[in-house]
Amino acid sequence: MGIENFDEVSKSMFQQLFKPTAIHYTEVKSPLHIHAEGEATGEVVGGNLSLLVNSIGTPFEIDTKGKLLLVEDVGEEPYRIDSFFNQLKMAGKFDEAIGIIIGDFSQTTPVKTKETLSLSQVFDHYFTSMNKPVLSGFKIGHCLPHYAVPLGTMATLSSTKKSLVVDAGVN
Repeated sequence: MGIENFDEVSKSMFQQLFKPTAIHYTEVKSPLHIHAEGEATGEVVGGNLSLLVNSIGTPFEIDTKGKLLLVEDVGEEPYRIDSFFNQLKMAGKFDEAIGIIIGDFSQTTPVKTKETLSLSQVFDHYFTSMNKPVLSGFKIGHCLPHYAVPLGTMATLSSTKKSLVVDAGVN
């Protein structure tokens, strides 16, 4: 299988390996939802939510001070995501971050039929009162198509433009 068999998203992400360019993520790629208004530029840190939470209190704990925090996960029910977000909040990770990028949360339907918050209610509970940009709906994480966002690169998250612009990282 050669690159000619890739879909357009996979092809563009593959080509990033050889000729890095800025990534401009807007609603053209997927619908985005604003949870809190603002614009911030900083280093992108984060990743899989459950792994980030499990690193708290270890030498590998994530540093979010002055950074854009990216979170995504797969196979976690809303009550667990609520618990993970609460842990990050109590650890000060949301307060220290300058913006929150909410990637893909797939396979989150509750297994049991008892009352639970929806995923969007969980997001709103934690993020609507923040004074920093918080957007969800990015196809980043365990989804198809998915967009690769290199951690450690600089990016700008804007609610006004409903966008995430990630620098090429390497010239």
